[in-house]
Amino acid sequence: MKKPIKNKYVVGQEYYDVETWNASFEVKKYIYEGVVASDCSTAKCEKLLHQFRPAEYPDAESVPDELWIHYWVKDILDGPLTNLERRKAVMSQQAIDEKSKHLPVVTELDDLHVSTEITPSGSLEYCELDHRGDLEAALNRQDPICLLFKYEPTIEDLELVAQFSQNLGIYFGYNAAPKFVETLEPLSEKENLKSLCISQFPRPESTFLEMLETFSGLQVLNLFYSRISDQIGGCLIELDDLHFLDLTYTKITDWVQYDLAGLSKMDRLTLDQTRITDDFFRMEDLWPQLDSLSLKGTRLTDQGVTLLRQFTTLQDLSLDGTDITDAAIPYLTQMKNLKNLSVEKTAITIRGARELIESMENSWVRC
Repeated sequence: MKKPIKNKYVVGQEYYDVETWNASFEVKKYIYEGVVASDCSTAKCEKLLHQFRPAEYPDAESVPDELWIHYWVKDILDGPLTNLERRKAVMSQQAIDEKSKHLPVVTELDDLHVSTEITPSGSLEYCELDHRGDLEAALNRQDPICLLFKYEPTIEDLELVAQFSQNLGIYFGYNAAPKFVETLEPLSEKENLKSLCISQFPRPESTFLEMLETFSGLQVLNLFYSRISDQIGGCLIELDDLHFLDLTYTKITDWVQYDLAGLSKMDRLTLDQTRITDDFFRMEDLWPQLDSLSLKGTRLTDQGVTLLRQFTTLQDLSLDGTDITDAAIPYLTQMKNLKNLSVEKTAITIRGARELIESMENSWVRC
């Protein structure tokens, strides 16, 4: 059964945003004005938006258009904070500012490498492709490269891609993935393809999944927002060299764990906004090298946190928007290798947040 999306916002109430930069932060206040329709013209675009006005304006009519704040209704972890969440966020930021005076700065993984794709084989520098001419120009490069397609390539384009001999990544932007799997044939069994990001699967999807198994050199696979469900697991078994997998907003369930368990080199796993529950982690000896795990918006509870202790190498853990409470705190503090922990928008109390921050003195904690 799909978990319902809850609208926690109340029209007319105050909400907050904590903006951070360098060693400072600022709290901004907003008033919730309700849900409005989006003017997005693309067919797959979200239709509804939460709308907030800056609190310094007395009414909606006085707010300049460019100062309205909007968030997609579906993105339940985005948007301003309640008063309780604001208090926890400010406490967290104050602690981070204090810790930064004596701890080495550890930047969260999602903020790193904005111009490169990182794989175990090395960095792949992004190369944006707006048309075939950009692709032809990229052929002259000898350095490892990640091709960011902003247009839908033809089979002839991908025949050019097949000529790249260096380590290669391919990132298909929104509406840029080929619509039919035949277009991807030139890439079949291409062992130097180290990174692939594709959210819209070519048709027929079953044939694409079979092709996916032939990318034996893949180390990074990003399928976020794709319509895939548990059938993806059987295709990943053959990807022995896979280190990073992102299945954000897919329809996977706990059953996929049996296939993913065989990916022994996995060190970074992102399962945000999926139907994953505590049961996903009941299998022992999962991913002995895992150092980054993101479970934002999943159905993880306090009991699930007890199972996460098996990941003794874990350094980055995101549990924003999960169902954990103060009861999870003793288990989180036992994870001694954690450097980054995020538990924003959970049921952890102010008292619990203070205990967590003080107990994990060598970690960056966001509540």
